[in-house]
Amino acid sequence: MRVPDLNPRDFLAWRPEATLARVESDLAAVCRSGGQPRAWLVGSSFGGYLAAMAAERQPQRVAGMILLAPAFRFADLLRLALGPDAMERWRTAGSTPFCHYGEQREIQVGYRFYEEVARWPGEPGPAGSPALVVHGMRDEAVPIAYSRAWAATRPQARLIETPDDHSLAASLDEILGIAASFIEEGTPAAPGVTPGPGTPS
Repeated sequence: MRVPDLNPRDFLAWRPEATLARVESDLAAVCRSGGQPRAWLVGSSFGGYLAAMAAERQPQRVAGMILLAPAFRFADLLRLALGPDAMERWRTAGSTPFCHYGEQREIQVGYRFYEEVARWPGEPGPAGSPALVVHGMRDEAVPIAYSRAWAATRPQARLIETPDDHSLAASLDEILGIAASFIEEGTPAAPGVTPGPGTPS
């Protein structure tokens, strides 16, 4: 397993295309080092969106995906979160502050980040790859409707809905077990929605 640090050295000059290129490079390296033609991609939030983008660009190297609260339609999420006035200030100033939740600090992100992400498809990912999507029904950062729409168009996808927020922290142990079983099986028993741990069926 390879867990790359995808944080840029300089968030002000952050280019998502460069980050995606690193994911694709790591994917190729994992396949070479493991002697296997394909590997699994796992990502959470924006990392889940990156994983789906990498899978769309290199489907021949992807055995399947585990996507945790994936931030599909990321450019839309940014516009909705900031609103038109803040988006215009971001464009004219060239940067705007965001909270980096992982490091618990404020960072300045350049407008070029948005420009590049806005050119990406909102719901990437090959339709033929097995995919497990886990999304919390109390997620206020990324609407669960985005994951529902994504999974509904992919026959090899299974959506697990849990009573969590965006962090999925309350169900993490159960999610790890579900993900391990999914990878072992290699494909969902049947497409559709499965109530997650603690979710009324």
